[in-house]
Parts: sequence; structure tokens; C-alpha cells
Amino acid sequence: MDNSSQDTVDLAGSSDCEIISVKPPAKDRKKKKQSRKAQLLKNLYKERAIQLGASPSSARFSVADLQAIFPDAVLCNAATQLFNSTAMDCTYSCGYRNCQMLLSAVIAQPSHPNHGITEIPSVRELQELLESAWRQGFDRDGAEQLGHRVVDTRKWIGTTEIYCILAQLGIRSRIVDFHRPTGPGNSHTALFSWISQHFAHSKLPLYLQHQGHSRTVVGVEFAANTLLVFDPNKNADSEKPDVFRYTLDKTKKHGQFQLLFVDEHDGAADIPRDIASVRVP
Repeated sequence: MDNSSQDTVDLAGSSDCEIISVKPPAKDRKKKKQSRKAQLLKNLYKERAIQLGASPSSARFSVADLQAIFPDAVLCNAATQLFNSTAMDCTYSCGYRNCQMLLSAVIAQPSHPNHGITEIPSVRELQELLESAWRQGFDRDGAEQLGHRVVDTRKWIGTTEIYCILAQLGIRSRIVDFHRPTGPGNSHTALFSWISQHFAHSKLPLYLQHQGHSRTVVGVEFAANTLLVFDPNKNADSEKPDVFRYTLDKTKKHGQFQLLFVDEHDGAADIPRDIASVRVP
């Protein structure tokens, strides 16, 4: 028997020995349980991401498909694609996914230069574009709030960050603030009126932001006074058209909205680095 084994026997046989439990403290057991749970969730997310086809630029539905569902609606560019969030990024990626949707429309617009974009950037590539825009002096306040870093993080982005990403690609955009309800029951009738006028003369979609989430507005059902949207957190389903509808009644849940639209008329030169918006009303 080696020395280490002998020491163990002698210790166990000693009458002066205090028997110490080898059961880990409750705090340690809780940490291990949480660690196992986190690993199980991670594996589940990976499996779900594979099922969803989690390619960063995988779009399976476009406005062209929407035309068959809403034949009487006024829609944006038929090439505008729906980019869904995946199981791996659904907690933070809605802004990036909506940016991909805007870009899919811009590069397909015959009257608008594609600014050298041949493929839709991935979420990480969009993060890199945002940090690059900050380094060039765009939106200093926003950069400060997000610590000048978003690459490989799960930080949420909003309208001003989309502005910076587009600016970095040489695309000029503008922001409109709907800072208070304007209709019955705290609804946003002014928002709906503005969007209706937009689609009367433009074929580009709109980025629509409220607290906590964003969508891409791709058209209007004028007869029903309803917006048609691509929501990155909802899968397209031609059998369930309400997935695409955003009604005036739904705006009652939110006190404020922001819109971003690509400026089709101004050139890309001298895009302002300090972001300003127009308030309605």
C-alpha cells in the first residue's frame, strides 16, 4: 500500500478525527445546476438554429410573394426580402435584420445606386460597419452610450445606428419622430397618414421603431387602413395573413415611434455626422 492510501486508513481509524462531509455547499450545487442548464439551452439553440437555417443572409420570402396574398395593397419594391432573426440572435438582432431588409430593396432599386453592395451584409458585418461609422465621427452620443463597441455583442441597436450603418455604405437616410399619439385611444393616426403618403410615391420600405422592437413596413392596405410589415421575429405564412398586418389599434401600446427612410433624392455626399430628425406633429 502506498503512503497516500496508508494516510487515509490511519485518518479514518483515528478516534480524534472529525468526519467532514464531502457534499458540496448548496451555493456550489446551484452554480453547477445553472451551468448544466445553460449548456442544455446552448445545445437547444444550436439545434434550433440548424432547423431554421441560420445563415446570416438567408431570406426565403419577399414582397413579390406578398403580392399574391394582398393583391389590392400598395407595396414597395418586389425584391425586398424578409430576413428572420434566428434562435441564436433573436434577443438582439431585430435592428440588424431590418437593416438587411432595407438594403435588399436599395440594391434592387433601378433608380438608386447600389453603392457597390453586391451581397447583403451579415449581422457581424453590419456591426463592423457601425463601429467604422462611429470612428469617422457619426453619432458621437450614440457611440458613447454603447461604449463604442457592438461587434460580437448582443447590444440592441435602433434608428440612429441604422442611419450610421447606411451612411457608412454611402446611403443617405432621414429620421422622423412621432413623439406622441394623435388619434382616438392614444393611437398614432399621424404615423399612418405619413406612411400612406410615402407609399403613394416611393417603392422603398421603411424602418419602423418603437421601444423594444422594430419592423420593416413594406406596404399599405388602404381599404383596411392597415400597414403591411415584415417582422424579423415572425415567420412568413401565406396561410396566416395577419402575420403581416400592423393595425392602427396596435399602435396604442406605444407612446412613441421613429421612422427611418432612405432618401431617394439627395446624393450621398456630405451625409451629416450629427443626426437630426423631423418631429410629427
